[in-house]
Amino acid sequence: MKKIILIAAFAIAAFSLSGQTEMERILADVEANNASLSAMRKLRDAQIVEAKMGNSLGDPDVEFSYKWGNPSSLGKSGEITVSQPFDFPTVYAHRSKLAKLQAEKYGYQYMAARQELLLSAQTLYIQAVGLKRNIAVLELLARNAREIAMTFAKKMEVGDANVLELNEANFTSVGQDNALRMARIELDATLEKLAGLNGGNPVEIVASDFGELPGLPTFEDVYAAYMELSPELKALLAEKRVAERDVKLSRSQSLPKLAAGYKHEFGNGERFNGLVVGMSIPIFGNRYNVKRAKAQDEYAQAAIESATVDMRTDLKSEYLKAQSTYETIADYKTMLDFKQAMDLARKALDAGQITVTEYFAQVQPIYEANLTVLELQRDYMLAYARINMVRL
Repeated sequence: MKKIILIAAFAIAAFSLSGQTEMERILADVEANNASLSAMRKLRDAQIVEAKMGNSLGDPDVEFSYKWGNPSSLGKSGEITVSQPFDFPTVYAHRSKLAKLQAEKYGYQYMAARQELLLSAQTLYIQAVGLKRNIAVLELLARNAREIAMTFAKKMEVGDANVLELNEANFTSVGQDNALRMARIELDATLEKLAGLNGGNPVEIVASDFGELPGLPTFEDVYAAYMELSPELKALLAEKRVAERDVKLSRSQSLPKLAAGYKHEFGNGERFNGLVVGMSIPIFGNRYNVKRAKAQDEYAQAAIESATVDMRTDLKSEYLKAQSTYETIADYKTMLDFKQAMDLARKALDAGQITVTEYFAQVQPIYEANLTVLELQRDYMLAYARINMVRL
């Protein structure tokens, strides 16, 4: 239990400094407005009703016959029979329990589908926040490049700069403007995808920073949370219980089927009333049903074992990726502040201490390093979201 609480604390901390309320609001809107999720809810409800229908009594049988004699002196006669077939009582008990287990399975399957959808929405949210952070950097670079291009255009007029310097400044300015434009297009496309998940309703994202990144819990704590909470695994376990109950049901269906009813006969002025009792012995119809149920039970057990191994493998891979990314981000913390480094290079250019070529040569690695850090932080948050998706 302590492990589960620990994982919950880390999951809650994931966006504590980066608009957690905003993200939760967006995910709640997606859950309420997504058409596919609404359809899956209706399918789940229909499947639950269908499971319950299988335990109803069969329809009653009504028979009527009318006969006349030849010659007519033999008179007329007829009979009416009403009977109700039903299974052995233990069959209904097993079917009732089976229906409840199937309803439980359908509920977990829906939760697993819901979780995947919300993870997709969360992924788009993280990507959008990351793009907004990139755009803020690109806006600074584009503005800086335009100012330098304008400065060298003025210097060119008074003979303090040459055409090569001016061309380099102009080309760089155009390149930065194009990079900014492409980032904005990508952000719009991401927001459009998020709106699609939100039932076509636009999504507004205010947050533009992830804040302090949450630390990773131990892998065993993460794995324990998945084993405890994963709806996909719970659906498979429910399927196993369904298969076990189906074996018991199949065995009980080898018992005789019964029927009881009322019969009325009339003819030649005479009438007879009586009870009808029948029995159907399932000698042939249930021959392979138990074998089928046992095979399904074995398959369900194998599916659980396979899914558990696959889940641990995939989770471990994602965890190692997050861990490596987190360590790489820590290595970058010793670097100069991005804006400070840009300001220092600009001051050196304005003072004539370096040429425009030297300026851009100094700025380029600073710019690339800063974007690398931003991308690493985004990738870490994406990996963190995936290993904590069981909390959605």
